[in-house]
Amino acid sequence: CSSDLLAHDRSNDPALDLQRAKAYERVGDLQGHTMARSLGDSVGAEKSYQASLDILDRLAQAKPRDVAVMHEQIKVRYRLGTLLGDARGQSAAADCLRKGVQIADGALPAAPRDDALRKDAATLLQALSRVYTLMDRFEEAALVLDRAFTIYRDLLAHDPKNWDYRDGLAD
Repeated sequence: CSSDLLAHDRSNDPALDLQRAKAYERVGDLQGHTMARSLGDSVGAEKSYQASLDILDRLAQAKPRDVAVMHEQIKVRYRLGTLLGDARGQSAAADCLRKGVQIADGALPAAPRDDALRKDAATLLQALSRVYTLMDRFEEAALVLDRAFTIYRDLLAHDPKNWDYRDGLAD
């Protein structure tokens, strides 16, 4: 398939590679995003998200402190993790989401005022908390959820009228 070739094609242009990774993310969303309207093709979505991660992981190896790349990795790991929870079980979802949390742990201190990054990191943490709850790992779920709420409280202090932040805190 030509899309598979594009995912593994190595460009000498990191900006172009980042755009390709974002394109694979969007394709995955259209195929099988679990939280939005999609075609319901979870197998295709998993492949697209993985193609995006392949590119992003390669970019991260070349520039480990690139916050834009880390932010995209967090977003794609959230999408893939929620998809895996439905398709392959909570253990696979937890593994994927934990890798996203590790990336967030490096990205957040590097960009402490990046509200979009912080919101996406909090969303990822909430997803991991839900997975831990489904796995009967309640203490871990509570700790992860507390981290998410701390981020949302800080975001609301900065922008108290933002309904996305309020919704995140209400979840």
